[in-house]
Amino acid sequence: MSTKPTEVVVLGAGIIGLSVAHVLSSHGTYKVKVVARDMPEDLDSQAFSTPWAGANWSPIGEFNERTYKWESTTFNKFWDLIPSG
Repeated sequence: MSTKPTEVVVLGAGIIGLSVAHVLSSHGTYKVKVVARDMPEDLDSQAFSTPWAGANWSPIGEFNERTYKWESTTFNKFWDLIPSG
Protein backbone atom coordinates (compact mmCIF):
# COMPACT_ATOMS: atom_id res chain seq x y z
CA MET A 1 0.00 0.00 0.00
CA SER A 2 1.58 3.28 -1.06
CA THR A 3 1.15 6.42 0.98
CA LYS A 4 0.36 9.81 -0.45
CA PRO A 5 3.37 12.18 -0.38
CA THR A 6 3.31 14.91 2.26
CA GLU A 7 2.80 18.31 0.64
CA VAL A 8 5.38 20.92 1.67
CA VAL A 9 5.57 24.59 0.73
CA VAL A 10 9.03 26.19 0.85
CA LEU A 11 9.03 29.98 1.11
CA GLY A 12 11.91 31.57 -0.77
CA ALA A 13 14.00 30.59 -3.78
CA GLY A 14 17.42 31.57 -2.48
CA ILE A 15 20.16 29.10 -1.60
CA ILE A 16 18.42 28.00 1.59
CA GLY A 17 14.95 27.63 0.07
CA LEU A 18 16.15 25.79 -3.02
CA SER A 19 18.46 23.56 -0.97
CA VAL A 20 15.61 22.61 1.36
CA ALA A 21 13.31 21.97 -1.61
CA HIS A 22 15.97 19.82 -3.31
CA VAL A 23 16.68 17.73 -0.22
CA LEU A 24 12.99 17.18 0.53
CA SER A 25 12.09 16.30 -3.06
CA SER A 26 15.06 13.90 -3.25
CA HIS A 27 13.68 12.09 -0.21
CA GLY A 28 10.78 10.79 -2.27
CA THR A 29 8.07 11.17 0.36
CA TYR A 30 7.40 14.88 -0.15
CA LYS A 31 5.62 16.84 -2.85
CA VAL A 32 7.42 20.19 -2.77
CA LYS A 33 6.24 23.57 -4.02
CA VAL A 34 8.53 26.63 -3.93
CA VAL A 35 6.84 30.01 -3.45
CA ALA A 36 8.90 33.18 -3.77
CA ARG A 37 8.60 36.77 -4.86
CA ASP A 38 11.70 36.40 -7.06
CA MET A 39 12.69 33.18 -8.80
CA PRO A 40 16.05 32.17 -10.29
CA GLU A 41 14.98 33.25 -13.79
CA ASP A 42 14.24 36.81 -12.54
CA LEU A 43 17.68 38.07 -13.55
CA ASP A 44 16.54 41.69 -13.88
CA SER A 45 15.15 41.93 -10.34
CA GLN A 46 17.43 44.01 -8.14
CA ALA A 47 15.68 42.59 -5.07
CA PHE A 48 16.82 39.06 -5.97
CA SER A 49 20.42 38.81 -4.81
CA THR A 50 21.35 35.31 -5.97
CA PRO A 51 22.49 36.24 -9.52
CA TRP A 52 24.70 38.97 -8.06
CA ALA A 53 26.01 37.23 -4.94
CA GLY A 54 29.32 35.43 -4.83
CA ALA A 55 29.15 31.70 -4.20
CA ASN A 56 31.47 31.77 -1.25
CA TRP A 57 31.47 30.46 2.28
CA SER A 58 32.52 32.80 5.04
CA PRO A 59 31.53 31.99 8.62
CA ILE A 60 30.48 35.03 10.63
CA GLY A 61 30.76 36.01 14.26
CA GLU A 62 33.17 34.96 16.91
CA PHE A 63 34.40 31.40 17.13
CA ASN A 64 32.63 29.10 19.53
CA GLU A 65 32.06 25.37 19.45
CA ARG A 66 28.29 25.59 18.90
CA THR A 67 28.56 27.95 15.92
CA TYR A 68 31.44 25.92 14.47
CA LYS A 69 29.29 22.77 14.57
CA TRP A 70 26.36 24.51 12.82
CA GLU A 71 28.60 26.05 10.16
CA SER A 72 30.47 22.80 9.53
CA THR A 73 27.24 20.83 9.19
CA THR A 74 25.78 23.42 6.82
CA PHE A 75 28.94 23.63 4.70
CA ASN A 76 29.14 19.85 4.39
CA LYS A 77 25.47 19.61 3.36
CA PHE A 78 25.94 22.28 0.67
CA TRP A 79 29.12 20.51 -0.49
CA ASP A 80 27.16 17.25 -0.85
CA LEU A 81 24.63 19.03 -3.08
CA ILE A 82 27.31 19.82 -5.68
CA PRO A 83 27.15 17.31 -8.54
CA SER A 84 30.32 15.30 -9.04
CA GLY A 85 32.13 15.30 -12.34
